[in-house]
Amino acid sequence: MQAKDGVVDCDSPSVLNGEAHAPQEIQVAKYSRKQAFDYFNKSQFGRALAHLFVTLRLVPEWREELHDVFYQALSGGCLQLQDEGRLEETVQLRKDSLLFYPEDGTILMDLGSTYYKLDDSELALQYYHKAIQVCPSLLPASRAIQSIYNKQVERWHFRMLNDLDRNEAYNHAIAHRIREGYSSVLDVGTGTGLLSLFADHNGAKKLWACESNPHMYKIAQSVLAANNFSTKINLLNKDSNLISIPSDIPEKVSLLVTEVFDAGLLGEGVLPMLTHAWENLLLPPSPSSSPKSGVVVPFSATVWAVPIQCINIARRHRLLPVVCSCDTIESTVLSSAEESMFVEFGDTRLCKFCEAPLDKNVSNTDHMPYYFENASIASSSSEPYTTEDLRNVPFGYEMLSKPHKILEINFNSPEDIKSYGHRQKEEIAVVIESPGSVDAIASWFHLNMDNNGTVISTAPFKEDGLYEGVCWHQAIFPSTIPKKVHRGDVLDLHINTQEGVLKILQEEVVGPLLEVSPCVVSFLNNKTWIKALQRAANDIGKNFKSNPSCSKIVLDLNPFPILGLLMLNKCEISWKLVAKAETREDEIYILAVAQKYSIRVEQIEFVTEHSLQENVGSKFFDVICVNVMDSSGEIAEQLTELWSVLYSRLSPGGIIVPDAFSIEGQLIESNRLVHESRIVSDERTIHFKIGEFINKFAVDYHLDLSYREPDLRTLSNPFQIFTFNFNSSECNTVGGQYRKELKVRPTGTGNSTGIIYWVNLHLLPGVQSVSTICHDSHCNQSVSFTSQSVRSGEEVSLNCHYCYGFFDIKFVEVNT
Repeated sequence: MQAKDGVVDCDSPSVLNGEAHAPQEIQVAKYSRKQAFDYFNKSQFGRALAHLFVTLRLVPEWREELHDVFYQALSGGCLQLQDEGRLEETVQLRKDSLLFYPEDGTILMDLGSTYYKLDDSELALQYYHKAIQVCPSLLPASRAIQSIYNKQVERWHFRMLNDLDRNEAYNHAIAHRIREGYSSVLDVGTGTGLLSLFADHNGAKKLWACESNPHMYKIAQSVLAANNFSTKINLLNKDSNLISIPSDIPEKVSLLVTEVFDAGLLGEGVLPMLTHAWENLLLPPSPSSSPKSGVVVPFSATVWAVPIQCINIARRHRLLPVVCSCDTIESTVLSSAEESMFVEFGDTRLCKFCEAPLDKNVSNTDHMPYYFENASIASSSSEPYTTEDLRNVPFGYEMLSKPHKILEINFNSPEDIKSYGHRQKEEIAVVIESPGSVDAIASWFHLNMDNNGTVISTAPFKEDGLYEGVCWHQAIFPSTIPKKVHRGDVLDLHINTQEGVLKILQEEVVGPLLEVSPCVVSFLNNKTWIKALQRAANDIGKNFKSNPSCSKIVLDLNPFPILGLLMLNKCEISWKLVAKAETREDEIYILAVAQKYSIRVEQIEFVTEHSLQENVGSKFFDVICVNVMDSSGEIAEQLTELWSVLYSRLSPGGIIVPDAFSIEGQLIESNRLVHESRIVSDERTIHFKIGEFINKFAVDYHLDLSYREPDLRTLSNPFQIFTFNFNSSECNTVGGQYRKELKVRPTGTGNSTGIIYWVNLHLLPGVQSVSTICHDSHCNQSVSFTSQSVRSGEEVSLNCHYCYGFFDIKFVEVNT
């Protein structure tokens, strides 16, 4: 039963056995069937579904031929209920549907997704697993299960447990304190229980551990039992701030061990946690070490900060200029110091001060209208900082001054802890030693573990005599405006911990600043794609100008509608644009750019991702520009969910941009990926058995990885996996399911971690493609984990599977 031009035909039902059904039953069933199709074609899905229920109860033999329209009516009805805030009602609707289609993996999966939206992960997992049982090839259900695993056990647990330096430092410091006589221990935020195992192994006499995450709590129970410590360590499924004496622990303890530190040190709430602990759970501190007093491991912390230049950070957080307009002063300063006046960015050289391309062929006339000389466009953020692994950041970074000590916190001084929780701004003057652009302030910390020489450093470089805490990345405080600096300049940093979280601010913004969605900034900084979209708009515009007709509508679903704006600028004033904008600030920015294009406000209509289906259902579009990839490297979820709707709204003679795209991949080797995806061996956890329990939550994919990370080693040439054509019904569609086996000949020898993959977009037939691995791409890449030793020149086979927007690729097992 196929949809034609958005209308489903009620074809003649199959012939029924008159002996199995009474004539009246058949008459009612046929009437209900016809009513169902009539309501379906009016998008009255709830009424259509009600009639289909009646039809199938009377004539279950029609289940197979009515399956497609039943599922579409079910999906449409549930979506309408969800939009009305009645999500819970969709649960029973889907369960009732299983009476007719009990082995339908998609309905089971959708029920799991509904429970997930209702914050019931356990029931969600049950239905996702049922979906996999009846349909093992249903990749979206498999990926949903793994997404829940990611939420239940965050990936930094693997990175932390594999950090041998961090583990040895904690073990050493805990052993040192227990030898001093601090033998009653509370482990706060125990996670898998590793610090408690250290404490017990080193002779603690009384031991309690608390963990508020119920999933980590269960893992800790298994770990303690497997290591024969379950009777020695009292495990509490509680936040430490809710622990009381004597109901949870009988008396105050002498030693508290914890590792509740994020990249910015304070972001996981260590200050309020320690304040509560000193007041309620720990023996009082003593100036001299005494087992009758309390002590915390780590003993104290020091926070460091430095201004850095990093193009990879800059292009994600503020809009960069297209043309260098720096004064000659900067050039004079640089040449006199015999320093480079550029930074390397792929095959492009950028001005070291404004970070615009140093291209003599580009002039002010080539300025793109989305850039405003007298206003700054930056990414909005509700968080005080982001994180970055500066050791592996693509294109590197440069420190523009020496690191400065900005905080020292004594975790064994309750007064010091309280003061930092209420401390106002402090200013630190930083003297610039290297000229350039301050793209961000990077911060890291030292943990003084025992006040006896055991120190962990989270710096992005090796420091002699200190343990390397590589499981922590660095806290990044991005600049929202351009900030040129020369040697000898003074940069004032304002340090604030008033709310118990570290904030580092630079000078106040001067001039207009508009903060838009981060995806808008990174997309517009992808000059490779923007130029390609400009060329495509020119070609499309010429085609429509040669065939003038009535008003036309463009739907542009990219993070910023550059193609749609160009089309309106080049074509008739009667043209309209429907553009996606998630915030009011995004709309303001789009309208400001439209004004520079001489486009009238009434020519533009905005939709959000949530309102898209509702708003496009009544329109036909002459050009649809779809967003194929999201920033993490996955095919955009919206594309696969709404593909059939979008395709049905394409006008006769209309086009979809891009015309086609291909998924390409490459064998890679990466130690960092291995350490972030599973516990490598018990040696990493000082020979305690942990890996077998937490590795149950390992997943077989990794998102948001840059193709250009220094740790990444390629083991093959790129190879094409699947191709999709949007303007041909005879080719693969994004809403389908496909399998193939590939033969690949490695170009290097090593242990393959997996296959990194990306897309190449062919915007128009015969036009050169653009890729999501271009040097200035706004998208990162994804990796499908599959491990195997490979040798250069020796062919290997890969099983490739695409299913409704999800992708999986594995080595073919070789029978020996």
